[in-house]
Amino acid sequence: NTKYEKITRKWFRLMGKPQEIMKIIVMLCQKPPEQTQITAYRIIQCLALQEWGLHYIRGRKGLLDMLLSVSQAESRVIRESKNSVLEVLLESPTASKILKPQNLESIQSYISKCREIS
Repeated sequence: NTKYEKITRKWFRLMGKPQEIMKIIVMLCQKPPEQTQITAYRIIQCLALQEWGLHYIRGRKGLLDMLLSVSQAESRVIRESKNSVLEVLLESPTASKILKPQNLESIQSYISKCREIS
């Protein structure tokens, strides 16, 4: 762990119980207004950059499914926010140690399909 990771982890834990924080963040991803959703996805993206954050992402039941789901009701900006999180997860050097191989395969497949469509 780097000094930066220790500081950010401590800061995250100061907000409360990590499981409760993750629950709130995921809830905010699903509730309008759109700017709130985008902000919540950016928080998840920041967590994905941290090795310790990947553990919380892995531990939040339904989070990866939510990121991989496609809804016609979602705006382009929300889809892009979700894709940004998934790309960070895929590019993380520690994700392969923390996330399940089938999760990484699903993310890779999803990102590949998105790139084909673009």
